[in-house]
Amino acid sequence: MSYNPIYDEEKWRKLYNRDTVWQGAGPICKAMLYLTNAQSVLDVGCGRGDFLAFFERHVPSLGVDLSRWMCENKFCESEIKMENCTKMSMGDQSYDLVVGLDICEHLSSADLKLMLLEMKRIARKAIVLLPSALLSYENETELHDSSIDLAGHLIYWREDRWLDTMSSILEPEFEFDAEKVIRFMSILERQHCYPGQWRHIEFFIRRAMP
Repeated sequence: MSYNPIYDEEKWRKLYNRDTVWQGAGPICKAMLYLTNAQSVLDVGCGRGDFLAFFERHVPSLGVDLSRWMCENKFCESEIKMENCTKMSMGDQSYDLVVGLDICEHLSSADLKLMLLEMKRIARKAIVLLPSALLSYENETELHDSSIDLAGHLIYWREDRWLDTMSSILEPEFEFDAEKVIRFMSILERQHCYPGQWRHIEFFIRRAMP
């Protein structure tokens, strides 16, 4: 996956140049840990570490991001490694929970597949993914020209396409857990803190060995 350092400075600084961590990440992190019983977390495409700042209060946590500016201006105490999500240095099944929140739509189809394969390799217990589908349901687009700036989004898919794509790559080692998705949404809605821009979140749990 290629990366434009000019885009890093001009775009990410503009989008993420704020003084404080996003407090809304707190209950989201607690719900993920509760539902997966994870004792360690890897956050792929973690940005400045909004989620890591809350994960690290409970379990050992590590982040990965391709932006040097993000890594150097982090909100968390946890380490953020400047690595490509398509080929990460973590060992096999080295983290209980691997999360990718608002990253899938920034990748090409080829890079998305590579990232999911890496997540499957690294995750011991669970993978949680949030893909943003920002176009209407009847529209579906993949941009092949990364110079086109649509908030940094390369893929716009209907939500059912996201789940189909993820399942095809993560199975059979992982299975989609609809019950955990429902419980996650219910927990956050009861606390009145489910982010309105999140249409769906996907929980994949490693299948038990026979």
